[in-house]
Amino acid sequence: MNLNRWFEYKEFMSKCPNCGSKKIELHEGENFCTSCGISMGFNNPEVEDPKDFHGDQKRKFHEPGSSISKKDFRNKPIIKFQKDIRKTHFKTQTSDRNLKTALEFCENLIHKLNLSSSIHTDAINLYVDAHNKKIRGKSIKLMVTACIYAVIRHSPDTTKSLNEIETVSNFNKKNIQGCYRLLHQVLELKPGLPDPQQKLAKIGNSLGLSPTKTEIIKRTASKILQKARDAGTTAGKDPNGLAAAAVYLSCIQHNESVTQRTVGVAANVTEVTIRNRIKDLKKFVGATR
Repeated sequence: MNLNRWFEYKEFMSKCPNCGSKKIELHEGENFCTSCGISMGFNNPEVEDPKDFHGDQKRKFHEPGSSISKKDFRNKPIIKFQKDIRKTHFKTQTSDRNLKTALEFCENLIHKLNLSSSIHTDAINLYVDAHNKKIRGKSIKLMVTACIYAVIRHSPDTTKSLNEIETVSNFNKKNIQGCYRLLHQVLELKPGLPDPQQKLAKIGNSLGLSPTKTEIIKRTASKILQKARDAGTTAGKDPNGLAAAAVYLSCIQHNESVTQRTVGVAANVTEVTIRNRIKDLKKFVGATR
């Protein structure tokens, strides 16, 4: 290998390109920044990795839950975010105050729930489709809330419970669910069943571990859940309980001292539920190594 190339690579890997920290940790051949937890790629420059340390990075860093695709969760083209959305719609519908109200409420609710720009974009696209279908009998703000809930249920990376959305939006969850069902009926959406994979980030981030260790715990837990799903073990089980059990087993595998009570509080499930789900998932732990 070219010696100059090796030194250039080592210089590039000495500092995190995301936060600038020099605290880099190696785990299973992959470099992690211990400050922000982001993966910097493999330790061997000859291993294929989505970046070019000679020039521009090929790896783009996206906020959690952000969309890399140019299509939304319904496989429809995404309207550009924020200013472009306002320009597109207000140019043709400047007199439509209802749409303006919806966009402003959506932005406010997204901010309160601390959701990503991709959720914001998909929710607006969904609301615009519902608006064009002239769905009647529901308030604008309730319809926006139901659109956000629908998008969250289809997102592989974002998890917010209906109780959390109810608290922030000030709408009763029964009303949100009723509007959500109406959207499915009119727009012919897929069910979007809750996925335990969606719960891992929230549980892992609540354990108080280092960013690098948290990322490793979540990856191993994700592998456990995937093996269990492939075997048909997760069907009909509470996604919160499955995610909590997978995180707990992952912590044991990586020698992290975390109690079932701590994980249960983070996942909003009981210790009994965790123990029951551990029985279902324990046989898949060895398959992740």
